[in-house]
Order: sequence, then structure tokens, then C-alpha cells
Amino acid sequence: GEFPVFQGVDGKLAGEYLNWYFTRPYTWKKIEKESMGTSNASRLRWNEKSFKSYKIPLPPLPEQRKIAEILGSVDGVIERTRAVIEQLKTVKKGLMNKLLTCGIDKHGKFRDPIKHPEQFKQSRLGLIPKEWDVELLAKACEMGGGSIQIGPFGSLLHASDYQETGIPIITVEHIGERQILHENLPYV
Repeated sequence: GEFPVFQGVDGKLAGEYLNWYFTRPYTWKKIEKESMGTSNASRLRWNEKSFKSYKIPLPPLPEQRKIAEILGSVDGVIERTRAVIEQLKTVKKGLMNKLLTCGIDKHGKFRDPIKHPEQFKQSRLGLIPKEWDVELLAKACEMGGGSIQIGPFGSLLHASDYQETGIPIITVEHIGERQILHENLPYV
């Protein structure tokens, strides 16, 4: 393949600055526009004339190095943040599983079926806390007046956003047994 090799003039151009400059989306869009050949960035061809006439902002060398250092630090923080987010997603999955299968006791602690088997019972769904029941969703809905309320997550819509006609908003409370309940259906 063809790879451009940039070599800075000693005392004028820091390679790490040049690297950051050429990884900017704006720079690549400008090069694509000015280049000959394909617009596919992985096969971009930049002729010698375009290269020689391309202008870049050139701060003093110490400032170039500082700019590159700062951008490198920011990239490091971004990568560490991504790693933390992935770890938190894993923790959330485990937490959800534990809460939705074991629950918490009256002291706010996780119930442990191994340490305290007396707190659990067998059900059609497997082992569940003794205080819990297993019920058909349709039956549970009937017990609550025929609807399930969800939230506050999910939607930023408020009652003041609703209209008399328009696009219907179907929420959990509008789902009946094999049908949508059209009574009190909100519109936006």
C-alpha cells in the first residue's frame, strides 16, 4: 500500500502535533475535498501538489508539544471513562439479577438463598423469597384497577403535552388482554 511519510523540519514541527492535526475530522474532510482519486478515506490519494500547497496552523514548537500532550491526556481520560462505564454496566446487570430474583430484606440487605435458605421458597419460576408471589401478568393488572403505571423513566412527556387528536401514545396501562384499550388514550 501507499503510506505518506511526514517528517517535520527540526525545530519547526512536532510529529505528535501533526498526528493530532491529521486525526481531526475537519482536516480529513478538507483533504478529501481537495484530493484526487477516491473519496474513501482508507484509499485516499493526495497528490504531491496538494501536499505542498496544504496549509496548517503552526504554533511555536513548545506549544505544539503541549497541545499534543493535552489531547493525549483527554484521550486517556476518555478511554478510562469508557472502561468504567463498561464495568458499571456489568455491575448493573448483576445488581438487576440479584434484586429481581432475591430482593432485599427489611434491613435493605440482599437476601442470600445459600446463607438463609429459610427466607426462600420453591415456585413455578424457581426459588423466590417467601414474601413474594407468582402471578400471571394479566391477573396482576386486574388487581391494580386494570393498569400498570410505569415511570418516571422512559418519557419526558407530561400531561400538558397531550392533545385531543394526533399520534396516539400507547403505554402499559393501555394494553389489555389481546387488545389496546382506547379509553383515555393520550395523543401528541
